[in-house]
Amino acid sequence: MPNLQLTPLIDQLKLVALDDDFEKHFSSLTATLDGPSKFKVRSEVRRLTSPCARTLDLRKRVDGECVRFEHRGRVHYLDDVARDIFERGLKEYNGVFTQDTYERIMQAENNYRVMYEQQKAEQIGTASSSASSDTETEFEQFKLGFYPYRDEERMNYTVEVQVEPFGEQPCRAVTNNISQGGLRVRVDRTQMPISNGQRVKVYFTGFAKEFTLDPSVPIHYIITEVLSANKRTYISLKRAEDDKNTEFDAFISRFISGYKRRYKVNTDNTEIALVNKAHEQFYLPRMSRLTLFLKAHTRELICKYVLTTENNEDALAHWYTETNELAIGALLNKRRSQFMINKLQRNESCELTILTFNITAKGKVYFYSALVEELEKNDLWDTFTAFAAQKSSFQAFRISLSSVKPESAWRPQAVPQHINLPAREQPFSADIQQALAAVDYVATLDNVTDMVRPLCGQDYDKDELSKLRAFVHPPSLPQRSQAIKLEFVDLRNEQRYHLRSRCRVRSGSIIRDGMVLDISNQGLRVQVDEPIPGENRSEMRVSFTQLKQHYKNEPLTDIQYQIVNADDSHTTFNLKLDEDGSSQATAHFLTRFIQEKRAQLPRIYENTSLKGFELGLRNLYCDAASAVPLFFYQSKRQQHYLGRVGIPPHVTDWSRLLQLSSKVLPKGQLTELLNHSDIFEQWMSWLTRVDRSESPHKNLLIFQLGWDEAHRRTIEMTHFDLEKLSLDDVEHCVTQALLNDTIIAVNVELSRTGRPDRQFVEAEMQYLAAYAQYKVDRVEQQLDSVFGVADSYSVTSLIMQSLQLSESLRETAVKRLQEWLPA
Repeated sequence: MPNLQLTPLIDQLKLVALDDDFEKHFSSLTATLDGPSKFKVRSEVRRLTSPCARTLDLRKRVDGECVRFEHRGRVHYLDDVARDIFERGLKEYNGVFTQDTYERIMQAENNYRVMYEQQKAEQIGTASSSASSDTETEFEQFKLGFYPYRDEERMNYTVEVQVEPFGEQPCRAVTNNISQGGLRVRVDRTQMPISNGQRVKVYFTGFAKEFTLDPSVPIHYIITEVLSANKRTYISLKRAEDDKNTEFDAFISRFISGYKRRYKVNTDNTEIALVNKAHEQFYLPRMSRLTLFLKAHTRELICKYVLTTENNEDALAHWYTETNELAIGALLNKRRSQFMINKLQRNESCELTILTFNITAKGKVYFYSALVEELEKNDLWDTFTAFAAQKSSFQAFRISLSSVKPESAWRPQAVPQHINLPAREQPFSADIQQALAAVDYVATLDNVTDMVRPLCGQDYDKDELSKLRAFVHPPSLPQRSQAIKLEFVDLRNEQRYHLRSRCRVRSGSIIRDGMVLDISNQGLRVQVDEPIPGENRSEMRVSFTQLKQHYKNEPLTDIQYQIVNADDSHTTFNLKLDEDGSSQATAHFLTRFIQEKRAQLPRIYENTSLKGFELGLRNLYCDAASAVPLFFYQSKRQQHYLGRVGIPPHVTDWSRLLQLSSKVLPKGQLTELLNHSDIFEQWMSWLTRVDRSESPHKNLLIFQLGWDEAHRRTIEMTHFDLEKLSLDDVEHCVTQALLNDTIIAVNVELSRTGRPDRQFVEAEMQYLAAYAQYKVDRVEQQLDSVFGVADSYSVTSLIMQSLQLSESLRETAVKRLQEWLPA
């Protein structure tokens, strides 16, 4: 297809393509084009003006009544719009039904497919549009842990029905999609009163015209949602539980099974779940916070598990005893546990700041911790902080507590259960369910050491050190805590495929016969008949003896590989091709071989990292989260922008600010601050210099919220580098802002992302590809554009507390914030 710059020229030439003087017009209009462009234009004009042999049947495909229309012995079914386009095409092309006419008819605005695509484009921004849009594009929001699931397949299908509310006259409606237990219809709302929860009868009059279905037998439904869009009203209906009609059930089941390939299954929920889960996998393994999973025992919180990530292991390393047991659970002693549980029961915000350190004496590790309130009450702030800040183990955490329901740990993949997929996750086993049932609360510990350190005392009285014994943890652990690693399922460069093929392996002077187990373009897994020595990164040469019999001229003998890892018995090895030139010839062959044999080579699906228990803890965290992940994209034109924001279930002033409607605060103001400020340029510059193994880059953002003379909301932002934080600068910024306005303070921890974790969403990918490959392509393009992720969370109360502002000033700031952020 020619590029868009040639489209106006093609539109002119196709109208004179059948004229005798076409060549004259062509030469005149294409005089400035080069040879290849002329060829493209001529080819496209010929294609569009060629006769079309297709038969048009637009019944159930357009918003209009279709009637029989005959042309040159061929019968078409067209609505008024299509007939008008058809007849105009005949006039333009001398009575010939051309490919151009056909394409214009199929792209008419009343075509359901076109309408659906336009509606989807309005609801969600596609990755392709995001990639080509400028940085003023509004960021998209999604709910953490939101994976809409449908137990039944919902097919896009249009058929006439009659909807009859009880006590009202029936009215005509048209289905939008249909499933075994539900229905979505389009109706003129003025025809009848409708509301959520209302019971209605539905008569499938359209089906009765084509199938042996009694149109006088109603099916009972309950209205679940009424939505107005594109000047139309859509009603979502759920089958009434007491409606039993086995004949209709069997018909719908057969109908959807037989026609779903033609009319397409509605996969919107699968696409939403896929995108949400894939973005969360960029974010969750890069969190710096410590997440504790707690069991309530006689009003004391016992830490059962700690979720570890690649960015929080250093913080957790300070919490191991001399016997290598995890002691972080002792932070929440009985008094602190009761205090936090009581606040939750009163529906109050439950945030505390706690300072910790440890010392080693006579071969034992002693842990100390104190709440800010405890130090202020006992007048020990300077002594505790001055002594603790000298220790390498000194840490300050902001603790938040949330209650969770263990049953929400299991979330099925967004694929109907009856669909068989290799990557299907099974419900948790009884052992895993029992382990998860012990979790009643989740505590998140945000590391705010960099913010608290400037506030620490500079000197202490040695005579007062003995008073710190009040904050030492008891020597015996209340109960052992277990560290659970949250990591990526698969960060492979390439897809691997099963292949059983004999080979010969040589390591040094030792030669063994073996079997190829699986292959990729650059990798290999082999199993030898007897153990063979070989260290990681050492050389191993492989000859593909069985493949060589079929590909005699290919470089398949004595290929140099490098050992990545081996099993304990040293009989199974994961290998990767050496990067020298001779090995690349083999890589090219394997690439061709996989492409040719892809249909016969089963793909490998693994779920080895996020096993059931780790997955359950991951899902429970999503229910307890209060932090906001920010996702930064890089377009094909190397443009960077904030494209997506995850909204947590627990509301904070920061998440409320991000969700403000344009009626309250034009989003352009907030987008301008986050996408066009100098801090954004610093973030993008840092991301381009580092890789995903780099520790997060940390900043403190202070948003000043106020009103202008016309009483319109205003917002300004000041940022600080936490590694170079100056308490005087922060205090000046905050006190000046609080003279007439209020503030929101946010910690931002920025990390570079790696490749998307496609294996975690493999089931959704497979299902989506079966019905809408273009959606898979769109999602993959969006995921490949993710450039960086920032973990952001509110520290407003911590800033107020740390600066020791007067109680009246803090109350005034809170009151102003409540007025500025509408409920």
